[in-house]
Amino acid sequence: MDRPIKTQIVRGKVVFNDVKPLSAVINSHTARRTFIALCLQKEMPLIDVMKMSGHSDYRSMKPYIRVARKHLRDIADKWKI
Repeated sequence: MDRPIKTQIVRGKVVFNDVKPLSAVINSHTARRTFIALCLQKEMPLIDVMKMSGHSDYRSMKPYIRVARKHLRDIADKWKI
């Protein structure tokens, strides 16, 4: 959690560079999104992920679902398509 993270903010033509510890950059929403993404990458059933993350319906879960291209390639290779 103390790993340094470089951040860059651009305001107009001015660029602000900063280095902060990971614990100062990450928040609960980021952790939740990461948890959901990792569960789905490991092919955990969506209904189980929804229950674990406290989502009651698909509409509230949908914004968290992003399919990585690498994951799609892995699935296509697995099914030989």
